[in-house]
Amino acid sequence: MENQKRRQVEYHEKQHYRAVRPRAIDNSHPYVAWLNNYRLAKVVEMMRVSLSGKTVLSVCGGDGQEADFFQQLGARVTVVDLSTVALEAARLRNPALQRVCMDAESLTFADRSFDWVIVRDGLHRARSSV
Repeated sequence: MENQKRRQVEYHEKQHYRAVRPRAIDNSHPYVAWLNNYRLAKVVEMMRVSLSGKTVLSVCGGDGQEADFFQQLGARVTVVDLSTVALEAARLRNPALQRVCMDAESLTFADRSFDWVIVRDGLHRARSSV
């Protein structure tokens, strides 16, 4: 694994993910709760199709919070992440989620394996030394 990716995994495992439990989504503030719910509902609205029975790939899916949302709408969801700790937390959050430890830059799924592919907050850029 490249150094930048390794640092990303280490950071997220230290700050966000625990193998023994998925992180609790803090919706205690009304604005944060609105944002958390709005963004996922908006994605589904923009799809203009029912997710029931569809296959969804959640790339850089972490501990499965978004994947769980899509699964509750009837989708069959696969979570891909570099962190095995995050994927274990995803399993605890929702055992129905398929989980695969894989690099998003070199996915090994065949073309058209999924009806929908979701990537949110998984795209990062490396700092330039220039």
